[in-house]
Amino acid sequence: MRPNSTVRFATIDGKDLYADIYLPARSGGALSPPVLMMHPGGYVKGERSMGADWDRWFAERGYTVFHVDYRLAPPVTRKLAAEDAACAASWVASNASTYHIDSDRTLVAGQSAGAGLALQLVYGLGEGMGQSSCGGRVPQPKAVFAIYPPDDFALGWSKDAKLGPITARKLLTAYLGGSPEEFPERYRAVSATFHVRAGLPPIFIAAGENDHQVLYEGHVESVRRLDAAGVPNELVTIPYADHGFDVALGSIGGQITRHAAGEFLQKYLPGGQ
Repeated sequence: MRPNSTVRFATIDGKDLYADIYLPARSGGALSPPVLMMHPGGYVKGERSMGADWDRWFAERGYTVFHVDYRLAPPVTRKLAAEDAACAASWVASNASTYHIDSDRTLVAGQSAGAGLALQLVYGLGEGMGQSSCGGRVPQPKAVFAIYPPDDFALGWSKDAKLGPITARKLLTAYLGGSPEEFPERYRAVSATFHVRAGLPPIFIAAGENDHQVLYEGHVESVRRLDAAGVPNELVTIPYADHGFDVALGSIGGQITRHAAGEFLQKYLPGGQ
């Protein structure tokens, strides 16, 4: 299934930003929960509808999916990408009647870098820092769906994480401007681990236990803090799996994640019936 439509939702500093929209397969006349999906790519590459199998999976379950662009590095986009995600959320909310959605029941979602943006959007809004690059009201998301999110950016640098020719240090330099020693405040600002607090929406994380790009130990620490703060969460661990284990959604890791995600969403944010 291709997107039902593609819409430009903003132009920021001369850069057009678009959303691919996947309409729900069923809604029963009720308002559909929207899914704000951000693509992977290490903040330096990628495009909307990467990982479109997830877009289709959500649409088949009664969600309206908006898979959106955000500005990529270079230049350093440490704030710009998150502000574009907030802009997209604002645009979705302002067009709720057009797409027959309930923007107060938004699921923010992503893989890898996109999952990191999803987490940044959630804690940033709660701390009053979720600024939109295009203004407007940004509703607090109802739940988070994050596939191998970078939750502690400094961890990737300190452990020199790499997957083949892709090194965390190269991506982090492009995204944040340099090392944690050079820019400690930037690293802390984008790392969800350090912003965990009571009142966050339920968070679903799926990750490979043998991830060489976004290290698994970062998720363990995030979950420890989420549990301590009383935030509902689920960490689905895929044994032996590396980064990108869900690229083939029919893989064992993809099947495990879909099953767990379905149960999580049914509990916290069911799709249109």
